[in-house]
Amino acid sequence: MTSVMPPARRTRPANRRELILAAATELFAVRGYEYVGMSEIAEEVAVQPSALYRHFTGKERLLTEILREGAAGLLAAAAAADPGAPDGLDGLAGFVIDNRHVVALVGREAPHLGEAARAELRSELAQAGELLAAKVGARRPELGAAACEFVAWSALAVLQSPSFHRAELPRAEACAEIARLAGRVIAARLPSEFTGERLERGHTGLLPHSRREALLAQAIALFAEHTYASVSIEDVAASLGIAGPSVYNHFRSKSEILVTALGRGSACQSMQVADTLAQALGPGAALHTLIGSYASFAAAHPALIDLMISEVRSLPEHDREVALTAQRDYVAELAHLLCQVDQERSPATARVQVQAALMIANDVARTPRLRDRAGSAQAVAALCEQLLALRQPGS
Repeated sequence: MTSVMPPARRTRPANRRELILAAATELFAVRGYEYVGMSEIAEEVAVQPSALYRHFTGKERLLTEILREGAAGLLAAAAAADPGAPDGLDGLAGFVIDNRHVVALVGREAPHLGEAARAELRSELAQAGELLAAKVGARRPELGAAACEFVAWSALAVLQSPSFHRAELPRAEACAEIARLAGRVIAARLPSEFTGERLERGHTGLLPHSRREALLAQAIALFAEHTYASVSIEDVAASLGIAGPSVYNHFRSKSEILVTALGRGSACQSMQVADTLAQALGPGAALHTLIGSYASFAAAHPALIDLMISEVRSLPEHDREVALTAQRDYVAELAHLLCQVDQERSPATARVQVQAALMIANDVARTPRLRDRAGSAQAVAALCEQLLALRQPGS
């Protein structure tokens, strides 16, 4: 299943710890941390499960080490980056491409860590963002601190985007392309709507009157905050002050709640595409509208975006394939429009560019300190359009 070459049985390789980490990284990335057992990791490295515990006290400790090493590597790559040099972001792009599974786990599996380990991970990731923001500020002194942070984290999202989709370009070409796209973001203009002012989000709104819709809304929030595997039907019911069995009057299972939630997200995106294409005057106008609508959708539904990124693997097999097909179709529609705008772009390059743009919207939506800035959705749309080298409407 993994690309890790296990040692011969009854041998004690000197790098057994590294082999265990590599096997666990790939298994966690492909199947999800909560769906992998220590015995399966042991099988990948041809040892008894008891041998794993001589190196790691448990599965959480394994994940902690993987994420700690990943964050440290990302921090070192960010420290070495030079946004002002022609190839100054190539090393950071190369680190992500060479460690795509680890980077994906850093963005997806942190909720499984203990509070102390999670705080340490957040601190290292914040340092990477602060380093890049300082370098952006040195290059663009006209930007304020909030704008530098927004641009830097958006560029980091682009650089990390290969971890969340299948690479379709040769390594050297992929590194150069991702670095170039991140450079475009760093040089991009932010719209006047982005003031940098932090918005207060004290008002939480109203729950739907429909009990089924209220349960769905609460479940989406709980799944995003604590992970799907960690939340029970009783937890969802308790969030509305009702008994656990009452949930089954509306959903047959916890799985059906997740299927419904992700189906809603896919349906919204499909309707946006259909409505936009039906009214568009051309591919450029359609792409402009879809980029703006996706930025607004992500900002309005950050918990659902989180589930669409992190929890597709938790769906039953048939529903998982349906969800993945819907995601691929959405990207393919945007990439097709991009190729129509510029027929010199290859379909593979267009898909990489679209994925990088969507990653900006996703990352900002999942990061409250970025999402809660005045004009953040407009800023996301502007950065995505400049990343894709789109002409502004009317220009």
